Amino acid sequence: MKAYCFADGTIEFGPRIPDGALPIAAGPDNTLRREIGVKARLAYNNETLLVPGVPEALDQMSGVNALIAWIAWASPSWRKAGLITPRHRLSSQARGGAS
Repeated sequence: MKAYCFADGTIEFGPRIPDGALPIAAGPDNTLRREIGVKARLAYNNETLLVPGVPEALDQMSGVNALIAWIAWASPSWRKAGLITPRHRLSSQARGGAS
């Protein structure tokens, strides 16, 4: 299972990363949802998970930088839980490089 987010900061889960989304982490479904859930921000509807800082970003690059910073902060505990994070791939995408 994969966790990914869109430009508005909404986090979703699925078997593949859809066009327009950026990767967050991958791993077993229950572990992934639990680990992402405890590090994410909850939207006002108390259901939607958000990447902290992305909804408030003034432009797309600021949003990508917020995503990268959040993953860097959370990934040590995610890796301990057995999740795979896209450290190098995400940074390359953010700069406009190939994945």
